[in-house]
Amino acid sequence: MERNVARRPARDAEANQAAPAPVYPFAAESTAVPILDMRPAQRGLGGPMTQLRWDQVRLRKASWAFTTRRVPQGAACRILPPEGRPQAGDLVIARIDAIGQHDGLQLVNGRRRHLFVGDEIVVAYGHRYASNQFESEVPETMGPCHLVAGGGIASRALSWHVRMAKGPTAITPVGLLGDANGRRVNLRDFALAPVSPPLDYRPTPIAVVGTSMDAGKTQTCVHLVRGLVAGGLQVGYAKITGTGAGGDYWWLRDAGADPVLDFTDVGLPSTYLLGLE
Repeated sequence: MERNVARRPARDAEANQAAPAPVYPFAAESTAVPILDMRPAQRGLGGPMTQLRWDQVRLRKASWAFTTRRVPQGAACRILPPEGRPQAGDLVIARIDAIGQHDGLQLVNGRRRHLFVGDEIVVAYGHRYASNQFESEVPETMGPCHLVAGGGIASRALSWHVRMAKGPTAITPVGLLGDANGRRVNLRDFALAPVSPPLDYRPTPIAVVGTSMDAGKTQTCVHLVRGLVAGGLQVGYAKITGTGAGGDYWWLRDAGADPVLDFTDVGLPSTYLLGLE
């Protein structure tokens, strides 16, 4: 007993010593984790709040749609006045006025962003014909129009399927995007350059076609890709018609296709009303 009593103060002293704070190895590094930033780079944002600087800040705060994914950060650095007639592929910053069928926007990194009235988004002007959704055309003016595709298409809705009970999401263009020289930024400015394949390169093409929207074309492609990749083959995928959106792109990437391309890679927001040339 005496031995136990004698040792108790020592044990109590040890217990009363301040325990070292737990060390979490990730705590100090959490603030250094790089964040994927799909907005234009911060260039020339120091100094007084000039119009150019305000444009750049505004563009950084806006949400950039999937259709803009080939536009490098910083290529668009100013907002042009909402004047003139927009062209298919022109990039525009627009404000959400009323939420309709499209209450979200597919971003460059694949995430779907929820939209709220007053949000500003960067999308591309384009035509659209989707039998189960909207028929639309690029408007003749920079006045109010619609967001007719979740991938980021600004257009004037002409008609829509009865299932689109909410109608199109209403937007008001703030201005076209311009480069450092004040020239309009268009998707075609960043199209992939044509490449001549080697003479001995002879891939086997497989075309999947369907009668209309939602016929199962993409799902068929996904399962073809999965099977061919499982068989040890390298499989690429190219979507050659439709409206710019990320759903099919990311689905085929997940299935194992590499590369995955669509018409936005050659500077087209959509293929509706596209000329044969």
